[in-house]
Amino acid sequence: MVDVSVVVCTYNRAESLRDTIESLTKQKAGSCSYEIIVVDNNSKDHTKSVTQSFNGKVKYLFESKQGLSYARNTGIREAKGQVIAFTDDDVIADPNWVESLQKCFRETKALMVAGKIERLWNCERPQWLADEITGPLIVQDLGPVRKKWDLENRHTVGANMAFHRSVFERYGTFQEELGRKGDSLIGGEDREIFKRLFADKAPIFYEPEAIVHHKVEKERLSKDYMKRWFWDIGKTLGHGIEFKKSYAFTIAPLWLWKKLIGSYLRYFAVSPKPDALDSERFTAEIWARHYTAIFVERFAHWLPFNWGSTKCIFHKEVSNDQK
Repeated sequence: MVDVSVVVCTYNRAESLRDTIESLTKQKAGSCSYEIIVVDNNSKDHTKSVTQSFNGKVKYLFESKQGLSYARNTGIREAKGQVIAFTDDDVIADPNWVESLQKCFRETKALMVAGKIERLWNCERPQWLADEITGPLIVQDLGPVRKKWDLENRHTVGANMAFHRSVFERYGTFQEELGRKGDSLIGGEDREIFKRLFADKAPIFYEPEAIVHHKVEKERLSKDYMKRWFWDIGKTLGHGIEFKKSYAFTIAPLWLWKKLIGSYLRYFAVSPKPDALDSERFTAEIWARHYTAIFVERFAHWLPFNWGSTKCIFHKEVSNDQK
């Protein structure tokens, strides 16, 4: 029996994937046995040959249905481990990552474990990138001490999360209507499965010794990428708001209206200022776009033929920390 199955889902990132696999094959796992599974989600590059270049150390799977959740569920079906861990094709895993995850499961009886994610800068940070819009540059750090995850408003991140295999038998797998599909940046599948477990009071732990380093690369540090990311994540959040009869008149919660109006007031206040920094202008534009995207999605649910039929993908509304 394998202790840990590591599942890496990938799409057209063969050279970055090579670095990820390399770090996974060099794990100091001790007595912990593990397997590496790569799920190729319709890549058009040389992903398959990169995977096969590791001479049988990696199991290669092909998933033709486009979407990260489809790929993750394929990995789950093929995994042999008692623990199924997920990471991305643009990370470098710390040499003790697998062993630290398995140790946390063993010592805490957790059903889900989230590890630490550190940024690995491979390029210079642009001056227009303000701290408040670094969301696309993934990080996960709850401090240096292992702890039970008690933050409902901060979900675990898919680049470093692991589950006891019984989770998928009891709670089901990833929602396949969510998650990235091809070049779309709409996500939410990691948030949704976290919400299911958290709502049921399943034991979820943060393990700071299980570290992955998430690359920050030049192609993701463009204004166009940031605009797309915040727009698509806005649509994801809008789609996840629970339907209520009162929204037949307001479309969305009143606090979201305040956020939308506030973002536009900020945008129109900053844009004409001749002495405004580029970072100020761009940040204001990003938030206006983000909240507009939420309302675009909410409007689609508000239309008469959708009244009363909207299915809530998340168990609760957009997190309270956005109020």
